[in-house]
Amino acid sequence: LHRLGGGCMTGTGTQADPYIVSEYAEFLTAIQTSGVYVKCADNTVWDMNIIDPTGEKYHNDGKSIYCAELDGNGATIWNLHSAISGSAILFNIDRAIIKNLKFYNMNLTNGATFFRVNSYYAQIINCYFTGMLGKQAVLFWSSGSYYNPISVSESLVSVELYGNSKLVNGVYSFDNN
Repeated sequence: LHRLGGGCMTGTGTQADPYIVSEYAEFLTAIQTSGVYVKCADNTVWDMNIIDPTGEKYHNDGKSIYCAELDGNGATIWNLHSAISGSAILFNIDRAIIKNLKFYNMNLTNGATFFRVNSYYAQIINCYFTGMLGKQAVLFWSSGSYYNPISVSESLVSVELYGNSKLVNGVYSFDNN
């Protein structure tokens, strides 16, 4: 067992031996650790209405994905939403590969962004998104720079769009969606 940020998870965080996370707090700690490899445990399901019913801790913005690769391993995250409106960003991404995750019944409030690419290149592979995008909300955002595009491939996006909301903003590629 390896301890990272007070949580207990298996693995060393290398590509050959990624951190295996089963608790949502461990998940957030691991994905915010630069350069590591993270994988969700088999059969992982997190319902944010149970984990964070008030929306004060895990729904708010300010989470970053600095790990080299996040393999959701089919994990499902239910009911994740932006608890504050305006320019809330649920996940900032910095040079990461994110794959095999399911986000069901997500809800972005007015002006919120789900995934925002801060710098470099980000890939979203084989992920599923269902839910609602409120007024001026964005599911995938990049700065518009050639150097930090977002690539979304083999993913399924099924969201309701409201009031000038967008699936993507900036430089991106969508393949087989």
